Amino acid sequence: MIKAELEIEIAQPTEYEMEIVRQLTKDFELDGEEFKMGQFIIAKSNNRVLGFGREKKHQDCTEISTIGVVQAYRNQGIGKSIVTELIKKIKSDTIFIVTVIPDYFCQIGFKTTSELPESLKSKIEFCASFCNSNSVNIMKLIKSTL
Repeated sequence: MIKAELEIEIAQPTEYEMEIVRQLTKDFELDGEEFKMGQFIIAKSNNRVLGFGREKKHQDCTEISTIGVVQAYRNQGIGKSIVTELIKKIKSDTIFIVTVIPDYFCQIGFKTTSELPESLKSKIEFCASFCNSNSVNIMKLIKSTL
């Protein structure tokens, strides 16, 4: 079997692509709260949405959120490309993420933290409603240390 290399473009989504992202967010049971087009970037190939992620600005922190990759395209570096691009795009030096897969984000430079911005408390509860609350992690990245 020959595996073709995908040419992936990281871009701002069109309105049509945002509807696809909205549906995938529901399908993957991700954070669909305060869904705003300007927050998202997508990874696409041949005009097909393969993955997405967003920057959420809160009063007390900036969060990377709603990271998803279509099942058939996972484990090919698409999620990492999305997160890396979001990190570059975000102006804040400190970035948070709430996750149940901390090992994945450690590879990118995030570290588990006990610091919990007030605005992320409800996110912890949201994630815990889908899985064991002990598996929900708050992680922080300080860009200037990369």
